Amino acid sequence: MPADELDTLFAPHRLHIPPVVAIATEEFESFVEDAGLSRCIDIHDDDEIRALFLAAPMRPALLNALAEYLAEHHRPLAVRSSSLHEDAFYQPLAGLFSTYVLPNTHPDPAVRLRQLANAVKLVYASTYYDRPKRTLSRLALSPESELMAIVLQELVGEEHDGLFYPHATGVVQSLNFFPVGAMTPEDGIANM
Repeated sequence: MPADELDTLFAPHRLHIPPVVAIATEEFESFVEDAGLSRCIDIHDDDEIRALFLAAPMRPALLNALAEYLAEHHRPLAVRSSSLHEDAFYQPLAGLFSTYVLPNTHPDPAVRLRQLANAVKLVYASTYYDRPKRTLSRLALSPESELMAIVLQELVGEEHDGLFYPHATGVVQSLNFFPVGAMTPEDGIANM
């Protein structure tokens, strides 16, 4: 549905879908390979995994792209996981991996960049945390085959007394597993 039709569909309320940027799974694969982090598949201490990922250097090209993104976006951000299995048809694993919300308000762009880079690394790290590895193994899925993309999204909301309040939250799936009426699975679904 075109964005301009959303305004009429929910009138008098405006439904604003913020711009979304995705960091492809190739970045995850490069990051893990360059830093030798695939060994985390055998580590069962989430704190140790977290520390290894935070200490690993990020490719300069990705850091530059994140800096460019931050130069244009000054609202609070969600740094969300988008893994191979989160939207699987038979066994969706939405919510299994980490999401981080950043205030994105620090006056120093270098601090904002470091916060965003660390959030990306921590979403990547959540791929190797013990609970996701156990869940994937229990479902006869290979934890080693999991690929992680990242979705960067501005939050929609307002500030009140120095605190930011989102207008709505939710989960979107590209497949609707329980279509009703004229809906089809390919229509997708949003739970808000």
